[in-house]
Amino acid sequence: MIFARMNRCRGGLNLGKMANCRDVFFQILQYNNVEVTMNCVNTILKMDCQERIGIVIIDNNSSDGAGELLVNRMQEECQMTISEKQENDTSKYKFEHRDGCCIEIICRNVNDGFSKGNNYGYRYIVEQYSLNYLIVANSDIEFMQTNFIELLENEYEKSAFDILGPDIWAPLKAVHQNPLSFSIPTLFEVNRTIFLNQISLLLFPMVYPLLRRKVGVSKVDSKRIEERREDICLQGSCLIYSKKYIDVRKRISLSDENNTQIGYTLFYPETSFYYEEFLQTLWCRKYNCKMIYTPNIHVVHMEGQSTSTISKDEKKRIKFRMDNILNSAKIYREQLREYRNKC
Repeated sequence: MIFARMNRCRGGLNLGKMANCRDVFFQILQYNNVEVTMNCVNTILKMDCQERIGIVIIDNNSSDGAGELLVNRMQEECQMTISEKQENDTSKYKFEHRDGCCIEIICRNVNDGFSKGNNYGYRYIVEQYSLNYLIVANSDIEFMQTNFIELLENEYEKSAFDILGPDIWAPLKAVHQNPLSFSIPTLFEVNRTIFLNQISLLLFPMVYPLLRRKVGVSKVDSKRIEERREDICLQGSCLIYSKKYIDVRKRISLSDENNTQIGYTLFYPETSFYYEEFLQTLWCRKYNCKMIYTPNIHVVHMEGQSTSTISKDEKKRIKFRMDNILNSAKIYREQLREYRNKC
């Protein structure tokens, strides 16, 4: 039973240092801006049940040295003990917080995007630990509920979710970002996206003024969805995975010789920065995994504080975005065709 280990950690005994009680992991992908990451970590450190929490931060080769800065900040502000390990040009640091929470920082020597960076962290966690929940969050997410784990378990008892999406409030845009969509792009829609991006890139110097005016225009409804929803596309800045989902991926990896990577990835096939949510939804539909949105759990998304460091040049940022949307859309189109052919 998934809750057997959890119940043992709730009693009066102080089991904080026991490895079998650390079953809730937060995986945070960082690129630049260490202050944003510290804000995220500090909100996790305010939660109840610290002895059950592990935090793994993956630094995607930050150009401003945020990985090393984060290690220094942990030493200065959190009063932790530290151990260090070097492995294939990747530095790994481990801290034990006085309240029982374990924090690990992995400084990579490459920035290969959202899905690959998170897949690296995911493989590390599932190989090292036995967990019941994995919360994958952007570094600019802030967790405002101290009873977060209790709410998480209550939701699992109700819905037995594979992937859970909380209410995500983005104050800088004044929108609620979940659900991302109630449907995934059709073949016609993704073909249109590919065509428009190809034309826009070809004529980029001429169409740039028009593209500039459209950047930042959000299609997300500013109203909060008040009811639990199922079989929808969840926004990727904060995703909660249950042990049930992790076990499904392991089982498929073992049984299908064509999908041996599945067990050690969350996002497959890997893209650079876009379409991860749509590909994940498509995969869940293929394998009947339950995706749930709940308004009972909510987080704050300080969107833009970390990603704005990619380039100071707005023209380069827009072109970078279009290039990656085009490449990711092509990957999604291939997977969508495969899915439709099997249905």
